[in-house]
Amino acid sequence: MIVYRIVVIALLFFITLQLTGNPGETTTITVVFNIAGAIAYYGLERLWGAVNWGVRIDATRGAGAGNVRTAQASPELPAPPQQSEAN
Repeated sequence: MIVYRIVVIALLFFITLQLTGNPGETTTITVVFNIAGAIAYYGLERLWGAVNWGVRIDATRGAGAGNVRTAQASPELPAPPQQSEAN
């Protein structure tokens, strides 16, 4: 993951340098872009962490702590086929 980030930062730097021709401006753009990207990543992860997909809440007890459980397979759907062991 670290190698990927280094490659992406270097690529952004060299492309921006070719477009602007100014090393100072290129550095500023690269740093601002990476800080903004980190903030956006953090915000989106927090947002997705708040999504309750796949979670059921017992309506009779309310939505308090301890009242959340992972959703089980729907009884309306057939069970997936069992894999047999091949000899």
